[in-house]
Amino acid sequence: MVPPFDNRGNVPPGIHWASWSEIRGRFGNNTHRQALLEGLKRALVALKKAGCKTVYLNGSFITSTLYPADFDGCWDLDGVDPALLDPILLDFRHPRRA
Repeated sequence: MVPPFDNRGNVPPGIHWASWSEIRGRFGNNTHRQALLEGLKRALVALKKAGCKTVYLNGSFITSTLYPADFDGCWDLDGVDPALLDPILLDFRHPRRA
């Protein structure tokens, strides 16, 4: 469960396990954020197909900022088959675009 924002609009430090429905409900409060969530969902589906079980979400997306530029994330490599990863997840030539 994602705890309430602190007095600066941030989620408190730490790892806070959350379901997709909780993330969508908590951080998808406007159309801009919903569009970012669609991209995140595509990445999560691709990672799951490769065997990924844990993804960490961070950055301004998990703050009270109304219009974050993007979301930051990383995934645990444990159980991931690199041969099954969507190549777009490894494309760092144009930050944030892919």
